[in-house]
Amino acid sequence: MNTLFLIVVWGDVDPDILGPFETEEERDKSAGKFRFEEGDENGVYKLSIAKNGIPSIYPYSGEEMQDLMAIAEQEALASTNNKE
Repeated sequence: MNTLFLIVVWGDVDPDILGPFETEEERDKSAGKFRFEEGDENGVYKLSIAKNGIPSIYPYSGEEMQDLMAIAEQEALASTNNKE
């Protein structure tokens, strides 16, 4: 199994690595939450490191990120409603 991370490029200038994540779903939900909370001024990319140490970096498609942001928004609303 690959080791999973997110690469965040703050202001598309300053890179940071978040993770590791247990599953792709956990990483992707984290990416959607990040984009939902921080806006679209920062780059967000998938980073997978294979057992042999070779990294792979992939972008999120616009549609994929929209779907992940919608999930993050629903979870934020549910969390807010549960606190009331």
